[in-house]
Amino acid sequence: MIRKTTVISIASLLLLLISIPLAAQETTEVLLSWPPNPEPDILRYIVFRAPDTLTAHFAAIDSVNASTFTYTNSNINKGVYYYYRLKAKNGTGAMSPYSNPVSIFAIPQNASTSVKQRCQITARTKVGEGIYDVTWSNTFPSIGFVQYGGSGGFTQMSAWDNASYATTHTVRISGLTPATYYLRATAYDSQKNMVISAIDTLVVTSNTPTPLSAPQLSVYPVPYNPGMGNFQIENLPEGGSATIYSESGVEVNRIEAGNNALVSWDGTNTSGSRVMSGVYYVVIKDAKDKVVDKRPIMVVNK
Repeated sequence: MIRKTTVISIASLLLLLISIPLAAQETTEVLLSWPPNPEPDILRYIVFRAPDTLTAHFAAIDSVNASTFTYTNSNINKGVYYYYRLKAKNGTGAMSPYSNPVSIFAIPQNASTSVKQRCQITARTKVGEGIYDVTWSNTFPSIGFVQYGGSGGFTQMSAWDNASYATTHTVRISGLTPATYYLRATAYDSQKNMVISAIDTLVVTSNTPTPLSAPQLSVYPVPYNPGMGNFQIENLPEGGSATIYSESGVEVNRIEAGNNALVSWDGTNTSGSRVMSGVYYVVIKDAKDKVVDKRPIMVVNK
């Protein structure tokens, strides 16, 4: 008998939103991720979706084999709630109960004021050269982050503001050069349902620049798909190191920089196994083992 499908955890739900080009402003793409069932005879996971309301009929939209723990749903229309559930199926055809439901709602650019207030960027405050504090608010207590990038899409993300569920959040983004940036806030309520703000614009201008004492750290690509190559960590301090941690603080891998300013991570742990989809952090230390920077990484196995 199959036990109930493993409940989708917050660590999985952090991966629901995928970076896509700005050309597709009225649609978005979401990634469902879940931990594997403990039963050895699972054959497939079946993904169900319902539009607009949790009480609507959940229809099966696709399935994946038992060794796959993610599913990407493309062309999600903004302004519509989408609810998802999961079932597991074994070799005898027996089905598990539904997992818990999770939902996504992406706010369109032409939404009404009341709809935009569900998740809305409210302030962009310059605090230094290329450094801004971005504030967003919700009509519900939430945790979340800000994605941002230039014309190529939302290629970077801020640190998580997840100290507590609140209706107002502020995160800092840095390393911005004079250009036009696009921002969107992503908020999760206590049930792990997600709301994405409409796209906001930040025009960065420059004062007379102060020369940097050292090049700024650069990490890319974000989100990171290990199947597409290595994750790059650039401008490390000489003799320093880069350590990858899971969201819960468990060390996953460590790379010694030596004399190299550029190192890479292949998305595996110290045993050589590929890590699961989720949020990770890279912590940079100098030659004296002092922490000098910390950046989030969204790992998306597709």
